[in-house]
Amino acid sequence: MLRYADRLWQQTTPLLASTTASLAAIVVGVLAAVAFLPPVRRQVLRFLIAPVAPLNLAILRIAVFGVLLVLLNNQPLREFAAESSTSLLPVSVGLVDVLMPVALAATAFTLIGALSRTAACISSVLSVYLLGIPQWAGDVDCIIQPAVLVALMLSTTRIGDALSVDALYQAVRQADRGQVRQAKRHVCYGMPIRLSMLVFALTYFFAGAWQLAAHSEGIQLSTEFESVAAMAAIAMALTAPVALLWRPSRLTWSFAGVVFHNVAAQLGNVAAYPLQVMYVMSIDWQRFLGRLGQRVFGRRILVLYDGNCKLCRRTMAMLLVLDWLRALKPVNAFDRHRLETNGLGHLNDAALMTDMHAAERSDDDTCRITRGYDAYQRIAWRVPLLWLTLPFIYLPPIAAVGNRIYRRVADTRACAVPLASDVSTTQLSRRSLGLVKVAAAVILVAQIASGVGGLANAWPVACRPLFESLGAPVDAESRTARSSKVPDGSPPSWPYVYTPI
Repeated sequence: MLRYADRLWQQTTPLLASTTASLAAIVVGVLAAVAFLPPVRRQVLRFLIAPVAPLNLAILRIAVFGVLLVLLNNQPLREFAAESSTSLLPVSVGLVDVLMPVALAATAFTLIGALSRTAACISSVLSVYLLGIPQWAGDVDCIIQPAVLVALMLSTTRIGDALSVDALYQAVRQADRGQVRQAKRHVCYGMPIRLSMLVFALTYFFAGAWQLAAHSEGIQLSTEFESVAAMAAIAMALTAPVALLWRPSRLTWSFAGVVFHNVAAQLGNVAAYPLQVMYVMSIDWQRFLGRLGQRVFGRRILVLYDGNCKLCRRTMAMLLVLDWLRALKPVNAFDRHRLETNGLGHLNDAALMTDMHAAERSDDDTCRITRGYDAYQRIAWRVPLLWLTLPFIYLPPIAAVGNRIYRRVADTRACAVPLASDVSTTQLSRRSLGLVKVAAAVILVAQIASGVGGLANAWPVACRPLFESLGAPVDAESRTARSSKVPDGSPPSWPYVYTPI
């Protein structure tokens, strides 16, 4: 331990000391501004507690765990495990062979949203271990670290409330208790996304800060274009934490990031898809899809269902889970006030109790009403997942069979008055927020510590530039030396500062 500490002290340079001191001052200054300047504090709080639709969090879940699934499949983990000599954790080919199928299955379950939180916990923890095997061997890749950190954070949140099997199951359970409604925007979906943005932004910020410090030492690039690209990349990285606070600047910064990574991939042959996929968190997908649905279909279609029928409630609840375009509006046929309000008071009560109705109001205020199987056909046009059925449900043989099946089910269903709900959504939301706050605090503190200290060969947090190909020395020999791995058994170099080799 003393020998390692002595090595760290010997590697301390004026550049390291000044950069570390500057970064520490910036962190303290930002924390002081948030604590003592009300305008800054209000903007930060507004950013963190903004309500967001569950669909946005679900898309981030699919993006992050999709990246983990690809990484687990593509990384040569068995080869690194066979050559590993780390004493941090037990590593062997046999252990990798046992854990890999579990990690892949858990990640796949998370993608489809089956047992989402349990599967996400297993997937994220095993990903830290399995993907860490190459990192401990010295093949440090900071491009994959944000995905792993965000996955750990998402495993503590309600990531299965949309685009998932769990969402359908929960919708059925709530329908049995008489709750048929679309999930609304809530801070329990927004805060995990915003905290993930902070993790993402700090990854860029500290990498850019150390890259800037290295350029102050006079690193020369091969072309003027590479010099301009490197400085633009540094500027993008340093502005990340501020740019994410406002939606317009967030979208602009995300667009610039996608362009940058594609340019860097052409210049340095660096695959940055684990980072590029993460930019989905910058887009309000529910707002976008809702406006798209309004532009394509116009007014929402009113779906009138029997609120005292368990099967009707379940059907309506599952349709609302799949209503990503916000094109459906449920109306309980027993609610005469809502019927009158929507201009449907003329409909016969007996007919409403017998069949599901779909009411479409056009721009000229004319109303087209369909019932039974025909109503389901109209609903299918508004639900993206049901578009696959459109080429078939209008075919005469299938339509005839569908009508007969619908008629038999509708005529034999029984009345089931819903029971009062005994579960508080507010309590569940608070519990979820508590877990994600703890997870985010641990991750952010670790990021700040590694970023200020310039720790480059750490896992799963490190401060290694994400765009080394734009800041590498000119000659090929130096490029090879800079990308070499840490020898097995030797302590990782600290800190990783860009100095000419």
